[in-house]
Amino acid sequence: MKKTPLIFIALMLALCCCTSPPGDGKNKSTSITQISENTSALSLRDDPLARCNISLQKDLCYWNAGKKANDISFCDRIIGQADKDSCFLGIAEGMKQLALCEKIADKSVREMCYANYALDTKDYSACKNISDIANQESCYYEVSLDLHDMTICDHIERIDTREACYIGHVEEKRDPGICEKALNRNTSDMCFYILAKAVQNADYCSRINESNLMNICKYTVAVAEKDQRICTGIEYLDLRLHCDALTGSEPSACDEIENTDERDNCYGDVANLTYDPYVCEKIVDNATREYCFKNLAKTLKDESICWALNDYRNNCFYDVATNVKNADICKEISSEDYKTECYRKVAESADVPGSLCAELQKQANRDACYTELASAKRNASICENLLEADQRTYCLARAKNDSELCQNIKNPDLQDHCAGTITRDPAKCDRIGSASYKAIGLKDNCYARIIEAVNDSAICGTKEFSEYKYRCETLLGG
Repeated sequence: MKKTPLIFIALMLALCCCTSPPGDGKNKSTSITQISENTSALSLRDDPLARCNISLQKDLCYWNAGKKANDISFCDRIIGQADKDSCFLGIAEGMKQLALCEKIADKSVREMCYANYALDTKDYSACKNISDIANQESCYYEVSLDLHDMTICDHIERIDTREACYIGHVEEKRDPGICEKALNRNTSDMCFYILAKAVQNADYCSRINESNLMNICKYTVAVAEKDQRICTGIEYLDLRLHCDALTGSEPSACDEIENTDERDNCYGDVANLTYDPYVCEKIVDNATREYCFKNLAKTLKDESICWALNDYRNNCFYDVATNVKNADICKEISSEDYKTECYRKVAESADVPGSLCAELQKQANRDACYTELASAKRNASICENLLEADQRTYCLARAKNDSELCQNIKNPDLQDHCAGTITRDPAKCDRIGSASYKAIGLKDNCYARIIEAVNDSAICGTKEFSEYKYRCETLLGG
């Protein structure tokens, strides 16, 4: 008997399963439409250019697609010059191609690209492309530290800056010869101070010419070494007594200090050294006294100390809660905004139940709380608690760490905040409007999120964060 070909059987089965019942043209039409829609959806998903061409936020879409694929053709399609430059910068860094920096129109961004390339590739020759002298010198300095090569400092033209570059290596090399070669007396003094701290040797302090720095140097080494004998070489009486109190762990030495501020600081330092809250009570200035108690509460992990404070009480609860990773302590904070921030910080390393967010009175704080928990836990289902569409989309983008979802946010400021924090691109924060206090706060928050995510003190000195330098250093514990 003749066998039926297998391909014929497969074809008949396909026709059997897909064909609509007789006379039901509607089902057949729907089936074809669904196939067409599915095909279109697959086509858009597989073709980022097609997706971006129909996007309401084309520039952001091109920017994301370009960085994801390391394809500069997407950057060329961006209309906004700042976003176009940011796109080129990101791809140049990703591909480590110096030539791509030339495509950046803005001079400061282009020179940042040169500096980033030099640091990423450890190729100091790229620093010469930077026209701004201070930034060029900084480039040579940073690469010299990364390569542990002091000879790179020789490329710095200005003598004072070149010598400052040399002393940047003294802590590692511990060579007094570096300090001895310095022509500038201030540079030489700072060099010996850094060397004395590095090797814990007060003899180098005696080679410092400037009196204040020499005394501070001896105090620093004496306290670090807990060597009261070094204190005797300090010329200033109050500083010597302060040194005696710390090296002998004896607060009574502070009693003899004449200057009130110096005496208060002495008590505070001894309290932190001896973990004795009763020493804090001897401090005259209220702010300094409360700060002393706050530090002890954090060190001792004891939130009960916080109840004795007034001005610093909320700060105290926050410090203890984030130190011991206990969200229940956050509940003692009276300020809802600060309480929300406390939950967010604890959630970074510990489980925080969503029920705590529900207890917050302000809708904005509840939304922020749920968003931060969703982001920390990478749990998008938490975002279902948010009622407002933009906030819910923002929450989903953060939870999934997907900047493309930010394009669906209608509020332009929130959209830029979303994209900036996820991609860690300060250029997105720059675009946040400044017409209202709320926008200013959102912009500041955008920078702060990037600072915390990068966790690199070097970023505090960059152009993007110059306005937020103090906050940057504070967030990083600087």
